[in-house]
Amino acid sequence: MICPIDRIIYGDVLIIINFSMDFLALYITARIMHLKLNPKRITLSSLIGAIYSLVILSLNPSSAISGIISLAIAFLLTVTAYGKQKKITLLKNTAVFYIVNFALGGGITAICNI
Repeated sequence: MICPIDRIIYGDVLIIINFSMDFLALYITARIMHLKLNPKRITLSSLIGAIYSLVILSLNPSSAISGIISLAIAFLLTVTAYGKQKKITLLKNTAVFYIVNFALGGGITAICNI
């Protein structure tokens, strides 16, 4: 008989981890794209991302809806962090932000599995 595993997620830990990862990803994106860094804007953007992670976990939407919302939030985070941008610049910055997030997530996963 297979016993299901209960997973407990603490909201405060989730917010701290997501805030830190978003901040780092936004910082690295700014460095890669040669964008002006504004610590207050990046902090606010990271806070929005951290709160979003808690909200999306609580709502547990379907994967299609979750993907669309996540994409919209990524655009919101880049606009909040770097200010008003041309559409093509916003698209590039958001794409780099996603790539950096995937690389960081993969790196953290690899370190945890070692």
